Amino acid sequence: IVEGHKVYELVYEAYEEYTKKRFSEIKEEMKKKYKDLIDLEIHHVINAMKPGEDVLLIMGLGRGRKDAIDAVKETLELVKHTTGIWKLEIRDDGEYWVVAGNTRVKKE
Repeated sequence: IVEGHKVYELVYEAYEEYTKKRFSEIKEEMKKKYKDLIDLEIHHVINAMKPGEDVLLIMGLGRGRKDAIDAVKETLELVKHTTGIWKLEIRDDGEYWVVAGNTRVKKE
């Protein structure tokens, strides 16, 4: 339920070339910022999914847990706000693009 409406499906689309480049940039940014971060992996589903299904996997490998956890948290926000991935909610009152985190714009 979102804004009082049932969501039936989430459709993820991507500008793949830009998104792959951005994932690589994010990975390098995090490794520079968090000195104990050894590696970082980002995987995002680009497909039609049902609400509640897993769509994003971010894995951080670190010498200590603090840097790995902090890098994963920051990466999540960067993926949500700085990549070429868009989400369309198909719900009981129409179809809405989800932009800038939680803003919904009705699909024309």
